[in-house]
Amino acid sequence: MREEIISWVKECVNVLIKDFQENDEVKILIKAFVTQYELNTIRSIESNKNLKYNNQLNYAKQKIKNKIIKTQKPSIGFSLKPKQIDVLFLPFQKMHLDVVLPIYQNIVKNESIKVGLVSNNLSIQSWIKNKNIENSIFINDLEPFWVDYKKNKYYYDIIKSVEKLQKLSVKNKKIDFKEILLFSWNSWYWLYDSTLKMFDKIVENYSPKAIFVGNTITLVGNIVAHLAAKKKIKVFCMMHGRMNDYIQFSKFDYFYLFGVRDRDNLMKLGVSDNKLIVSGSPKIERFLTKTNKVTDSNHNKNILVALSGPGHSITVEHHILIVKLIYKLALEFKKVQFKIKLHKKDRITYYEDIIVLSNVSIYESGDMSVSSNIYDWIVNSDLLITGASTSALDAMLLDLPVVTIDILKHLENVDFINEKATFHATTYNDLQNHVNSILGDDLQVDLRIKKAKKFSQQFYTQPKEGSVNLMTKHLIKVLNEA
Repeated sequence: MREEIISWVKECVNVLIKDFQENDEVKILIKAFVTQYELNTIRSIESNKNLKYNNQLNYAKQKIKNKIIKTQKPSIGFSLKPKQIDVLFLPFQKMHLDVVLPIYQNIVKNESIKVGLVSNNLSIQSWIKNKNIENSIFINDLEPFWVDYKKNKYYYDIIKSVEKLQKLSVKNKKIDFKEILLFSWNSWYWLYDSTLKMFDKIVENYSPKAIFVGNTITLVGNIVAHLAAKKKIKVFCMMHGRMNDYIQFSKFDYFYLFGVRDRDNLMKLGVSDNKLIVSGSPKIERFLTKTNKVTDSNHNKNILVALSGPGHSITVEHHILIVKLIYKLALEFKKVQFKIKLHKKDRITYYEDIIVLSNVSIYESGDMSVSSNIYDWIVNSDLLITGASTSALDAMLLDLPVVTIDILKHLENVDFINEKATFHATTYNDLQNHVNSILGDDLQVDLRIKKAKKFSQQFYTQPKEGSVNLMTKHLIKVLNEA
């Protein structure tokens, strides 16, 4: 089903881009929400709610709320006085920091390169401020403030084009792209609007030659990358996971990749090889020299659960079934600590039963009190339970056994499952047996771990000079040439 949804979303976006071929502002607006379109389409299919009614209701609520508040969003201001910056780092999600910070801290040592670090995510900005990171730029007001998307001067022209798009027929439902688009805008148009204003002020105050965004596919990174390209500002970014379905709608000059296999896949999608830099992953660099797994103070066995949540590969129904299996497992293995790291698509409400168990800890996405670097979690675990998450490959690289769960056979095209690099479970009995084998130090487990590591190494290059040094040198070289 996901392939059908992706194909439909791409077709709709491409038609709209063609309709507004001469209008860069509209094209950026349409492209910016591309991942939201897919997620909201999936949610619409799964939900029994009337999306059109929901959109009208939510819009009306926000309008009323804004009238009651009767306030205007203050103009954007920065803590750092205007000056020339060579390269500006702009992470939006916590996971972006794991990539951005090592490079930033490396490049800041070079006095000939002027750098800055900024985020229009309030929690990220607060974290940066608490860490007192050199050359950080703080924005004066980042509280979300709903913006009426109908006041966009192109709104009615866009809707007119959208209404001509073909609907998606799936599961006895007709999905209207107009409602998907409006749902996406109602939720996130305020961020689109504030990102536009932030970018204009950044250019006005700091005239960066280059911008390193967290992710050029997601909303903020996509907007900034397209705006930067219009200003002939170089755009750098690092891969995250394996979400390449919408790479055609993103913009970048240089894309740093974990390994050769991802480079080859992107080239097949039409990305020029001179834009693709195989750098390895800065996130894993400090873990490659570790020889001993860290254990907790009570010497308990630890199971890390890192599901991707419902959305791209797993339906809500399937996700709930998987969580129920993990609940049953936690009840049985009372002496094992279960650490559940939620993906940003996941919700703690799915875990209401399991959260009360004394051997279960749940950490929400964006929790700034814990590490977002998956490797910090892996080295403290005895096994990983996941679905199609790329955390499986991360775990394999550090010799952690991986159990994958697929009850409804939604993951039949996942390469590491098909290659038998994981201990795969389709029933509770499978899951129970795999966990017993792994925690019981079954000799067969070591053979699977070795096979898994060999498989994962296809996706990760480990440069002799180190990922951070390689990326830093390349970035400085590009800046000097510019």
